[in-house]
Amino acid sequence: MTREDILKAFPDATKEQIDAILNKHSEDIGKVKNNAAKPKIPDDYEELKEKAKKLKELEDSQLSEQERVQQALEEAQLLKSKAQRSLNEIKAKAVFIAAGFSNEDAEKLVANVLDEDEQKTIDSANSLAEFFKQREESVTQKVKTELLKNDPKPQSSGGQDPSQQPASKAEEVAIKIAEKSAETASASQSSREFYFGGKK
Repeated sequence: MTREDILKAFPDATKEQIDAILNKHSEDIGKVKNNAAKPKIPDDYEELKEKAKKLKELEDSQLSEQERVQQALEEAQLLKSKAQRSLNEIKAKAVFIAAGFSNEDAEKLVANVLDEDEQKTIDSANSLAEFFKQREESVTQKVKTELLKNDPKPQSSGGQDPSQQPASKAEEVAIKIAEKSAETASASQSSREFYFGGKK
């Protein structure tokens, strides 16, 4: 509303009257705007606000508890897994030691068979140990055969006792291999007794 609007409605209005009407009009418009800007607050607003706060705190505490339980379960599972792998490592190493491998070689071989499954680890260790054993036996046999073929035993002369004659190079190598095999067998037996208790 403007002064012109008031003069059109009230041509005889004085300046003071027009000012008073405009001021009253502005005041009414201000009240309407303020009321429109502020939503009506329910009478139980503070009570509802407090209830909402308590509900949020309750939800947060329950969620935190669930998270703590989940974290504890995950940590327990991780520890269980580590413990099982450590146990499997010890058992695999025992298999290799019992098969005649040195402690150092056994530690290197364990990494090739280690698994979280105990039986799978042991089976893999046995298979690998058997593979190396067969390979060693095959190589030893080939060496013996080759040496005996290339270096035949000297013929005995006259009535000399063959046991008194010097051994050929092939026989010397064969004797050394036999001695080494005996040492390996002895070490293997000692390892079995150490890891499993008593003689197998």
